[in-house]
Amino acid sequence: MAKPLWGMELTTSWVRAVKRWMALPVLAPTIQKRVLFRIARIAGPALQKKIRAGGDPTRALSPLTISLKGSGIPLVDSGRLLAGAAVSVDGEGVTLGWPNDPEAGRVAGIMESGVFTKVTPAMRRLFAARGVPLRKTTVVLVVPPRPILGPAVDEVLEAIPQITEEETDRLLRRVGLL
Repeated sequence: MAKPLWGMELTTSWVRAVKRWMALPVLAPTIQKRVLFRIARIAGPALQKKIRAGGDPTRALSPLTISLKGSGIPLVDSGRLLAGAAVSVDGEGVTLGWPNDPEAGRVAGIMESGVFTKVTPAMRRLFAARGVPLRKTTVVLVVPPRPILGPAVDEVLEAIPQITEEETDRLLRRVGLL
């Protein structure tokens, strides 16, 4: 190939790079769709893993909570939180949550940020009936944060660049531009 007047030789790899760059806007919707579905495939298991682990493993349940639950495993009482977790994909992104179980979503929200609960007479009776009477000076119970959704999302976010690169390369290979 003769050198152009402006002094740069067009190499095969450069031409291929330009073709790939020009093809991306056309291929972007397909790449996006494939990336979103791959993200969804890893997001569900990531969320389930966090629920099974009980959120933040450094925050053990208090002896009071263990005596009430009968177990030291956070979040896994009835299995409702785990069973209700869902992943959905639309044209814009991936959503993790509890769309069909608002109560499980409310519990997940409490676990995410923690909560302060005012002690009521009914709560005092319940704790006393379970053999764990509250002190008269106890006016608030503290449920510390045990995030599950945030850490699951963080795990997924780490994988997005690699997934995007793999899907882009796969599609460009398929159309002969890589």
